[in-house]
Amino acid sequence: MKGAFQRPRLTLSAPTALAVLSALSLQSAWAHPSAFSDLSMAAAKAKAKAENKILIIDFTASWCGPCHKMDKESWSQPSVERWVKDNAVAVQVDVDLDKPTAQSFKINAMPTVVVFHSGKEVEFDRDTGYKNASELLAWLNGIKQGKTSVSVLTDQISSVIGKGGEAEVHGRYQLGSKLLFKQKYAEAMEQYLWLWKNMPKLTPQLGGIRASLMASDIERLVKQYPPAKEQFSAIRDAALKSKDRADWIILNQALGETSVTLKWFDQAKKSPTEKAEVYKYGYMLQDLLISNERLADVGLYLYKDPVLHVREIHKVAEETKKLSKNYDPFPQEAAILYTCYLAAHLDDKADSIARETLTLENTPAMRNRLVITAFQAGQFRNSQLKWLDELLPKNDPNFLIERGAIYSQIDQPERALKDFEKAIANGQKSSAIYTARGNAHLQLHHDDLAMADFNIANTMDPRSAWPWVSKSALLYRQKKYQEAYTAGNKAVEVDPRQFGGFCNRGKAALKLGKYDEAVADLTKSTESNSRLYKGESYFYRAVAYEKLGKSQLAKKDMSMATALKFKAPPGEV
Repeated sequence: MKGAFQRPRLTLSAPTALAVLSALSLQSAWAHPSAFSDLSMAAAKAKAKAENKILIIDFTASWCGPCHKMDKESWSQPSVERWVKDNAVAVQVDVDLDKPTAQSFKINAMPTVVVFHSGKEVEFDRDTGYKNASELLAWLNGIKQGKTSVSVLTDQISSVIGKGGEAEVHGRYQLGSKLLFKQKYAEAMEQYLWLWKNMPKLTPQLGGIRASLMASDIERLVKQYPPAKEQFSAIRDAALKSKDRADWIILNQALGETSVTLKWFDQAKKSPTEKAEVYKYGYMLQDLLISNERLADVGLYLYKDPVLHVREIHKVAEETKKLSKNYDPFPQEAAILYTCYLAAHLDDKADSIARETLTLENTPAMRNRLVITAFQAGQFRNSQLKWLDELLPKNDPNFLIERGAIYSQIDQPERALKDFEKAIANGQKSSAIYTARGNAHLQLHHDDLAMADFNIANTMDPRSAWPWVSKSALLYRQKKYQEAYTAGNKAVEVDPRQFGGFCNRGKAALKLGKYDEAVADLTKSTESNSRLYKGESYFYRAVAYEKLGKSQLAKKDMSMATALKFKAPPGEV
């Protein structure tokens, strides 16, 4: 969605409850499984070479949920531990703590496991994503026998190549995705060209996947491989000549030429003769409009029957789950559609979308996603809280956490505090929830209770940056600027991706007269997707620029802060 949904500004420079609670699955201090050694990279390479063993490098991160799941459910299994002990030297690399190594291996997703054969300097294979113990062992045993994941997959699908049907489409799609990931672009292009040509006639039921997941793959391919761009540009141009509007729209997106699609849409939406065509291809235009912050256009023009469209995206999601394990796009897609109709002020139709969505998938995650997505887009309705409250059991700890997070976001900290306390009493205890309860206390100016919760959170998970960000916000408000600086510094030491830590450390540096340092930290914080951190960071960087005599830069930043609707607390202007 490219950041189309931004969180509304809060009144505190502290992590939002929703952001903190996203870490609930990571409830204990991070430590690598015993299958991995504590050796440095150089020492691990030397040991693997000396013992003629495979070298395994697992790239991970403290914030990566699938990484933690693999640590617990895969790498820690006795069968995997025995295999590693007998056949390999294994090390884990935290991509945030060892950026040079991660960059040298071009790691852009976690977990990614890279392997080298015995004593070899050239990488033998790599794979990404969660694997259970049996899948991991199957892959590692293949490597031991000299088989890469590509060769194994090629062997597996050889029996269906040339036979057509869904089996060949699925097999070629898996192979193309694998080849693209391994940067074998020429071979990947061959698979995607075949798929583009043959999917419509062999598996028309997978049209939604062709327009979404596969189109995203083609977008990556053409960016990296000029021959692929040439091939797919020719296909796109031919589609326009043959009046195949669907392929034309999809490939404009994949080729990075969406402006021509928007130009056509703005003309067609006003034309009685082309309105049917807009309806026909609305599902292809939706993401483009949202990425350009045109949510209302989705609700006003794209779908003649939004309830019918909900059923269609549910059907596509069911097919997507068959191709992409553990990925269910329906909750997010349905919530986005609901939100767009709210943005168009078509609340009755939005309500009908929500009712149909819950008929198809009536789960806590679905209900939560509807409310949160609308809230993050600035389309919160008071009726949503009552609706959410009626749909979920009131003593369910997970529900209490979700509802408390929303209360916290809409500045109802008293109600948030009650929900967090009930959840803790019902056994839901983690660093994240104590940090969330601490933030509710922080909003209520219960400073001692807030600090006590942050200290508990630190003890429960020393690798979580959120308690340090919250402490820094509290100390800054108390005008303990050196302590606030130290807490913000600790946050970014624990997690270099923590924009709240940079924001709070930068603000404290400003108060301490470290203006250049404040500018550097606040500049880093402007990279955040949070409107709170961006607006706040622009405001305080403007103040720092004024202190440095850079009035033009200060004026520009203050305009940015105003545009993001940031309002400085009393005494900070």
